[in-house]
Amino acid sequence: MPVAPPFADRRRSLPGGATARRVVETIFPEAHPTYVDGWAAIAGMFDTLDDQRPATCGVYATRYLLAPLGFREADGVDTSREDYLAHLAGTVIEEAELEEVQATAEVVTRDGLSDADAIRRFPRTWYGWPLRSSTDDAITGTSPTGVARAIALGSGGALVTLPIPGRRPDRTVLLTPERFDALLATLEANVAAWGVHPIANLEVDQLLDATSDAYDAAALAGPDPESAIPRERWGVGHFVGIGAFWRDAAGRRWTLLLDTYKARGFEGYVPMPAEALRRAVVREDGRDGGLLLVIRREALDEAQRTIEDLGLEIRMWGNGSLEPEGWSWSAGR
Repeated sequence: MPVAPPFADRRRSLPGGATARRVVETIFPEAHPTYVDGWAAIAGMFDTLDDQRPATCGVYATRYLLAPLGFREADGVDTSREDYLAHLAGTVIEEAELEEVQATAEVVTRDGLSDADAIRRFPRTWYGWPLRSSTDDAITGTSPTGVARAIALGSGGALVTLPIPGRRPDRTVLLTPERFDALLATLEANVAAWGVHPIANLEVDQLLDATSDAYDAAALAGPDPESAIPRERWGVGHFVGIGAFWRDAAGRRWTLLLDTYKARGFEGYVPMPAEALRRAVVREDGRDGGLLLVIRREALDEAQRTIEDLGLEIRMWGNGSLEPEGWSWSAGR
C-alpha cells in the first residue's frame, strides 16, 4: 500500500564521520555483529542505490541481493533493474505514477530512444516492461508472493524462499517474543550454512521512527531506546531487508534493517531493536506480515525442518497487494 513518505530527504551522519555501513560498529562498539552472507558486496550495491520508486519497496531488496550473490542477469537483463524486478514480481503501480510512466513512454517512442538511453534519461519513470496499475491504494505495491517470484526467476531457481507469517490464519500471534528470539538466534547461527537473507514485510508504525530527530546514536546506545525514540507515524505497510544481528551491552537483541529510503536511519542503514521488528511483522493494522527468508536451494530441507521445530509455520501470507498472475508459492519453487 504505497503512500508518499512524510519525511524530508535529509541525511544524518554518524559520529566521527564514519561511513553509514559501519553504523553497528560505531554506535555499538562492544557488539559482535553477525552479517548476512556476502555482506561486503551487498552493502557495496546498496550504497549505490537511490530511493525506491513509489510502489517498489517489495522488489527493492532483491536489487541488492541478486547481483552481489552472483546472479547478475536473468534472461539477459541486469537484475539490479528495478523496473524488471517489478515486472517479475507483478508489482501494481498507482494511477498517479502511471500517468508519468505513460508520458515517459510517449517521449521514448517519439525520440526513438533505446531501452538503455531511456533508463539513463528517465531513471525513475521509464518501465521497460508492462505493469498493472490501480486507483485503490489497498492493492497497489507488491505481495510477498511477488517478491518470492522475483527471487526465484531472478536467480534461475538457485535461491528459494521460506515465508514465516507473523500470525496464524485465526489471527493469533505466531511470532511471540520467545519464538522470535529463537528464530533470530537460529538465523544468526546459520547465515553462512544456509546463505540466509531475511526480508521483512511489516507495519511501519510499530518501528522506532528512524526519521525522528530523537533517532540518534546516543538514544540508540542509551539505556532505553524504546522510551527515548518515538514510534513511526507513516501509516503504511513496507518491505525492508535485514543485514545483521547482534546484542548490545545490556543483552538486548538488535537487527540492522536496510531501508528503501536513504533518509531513514543512516543512509538507509537502520539499527532496530528486535522487539520493535517483531511487533512490526506481527502487525496491528489488520493486515498480515512476516519474514521471507531467502536461502540457497540446497539448504531448503534443513532450514524448513529447523524452523518448524521452533513451533513456527512455513506458509505464505498476503498483505493485500495483488498477487502475481500465473504463479503461486510452494516450498522449493
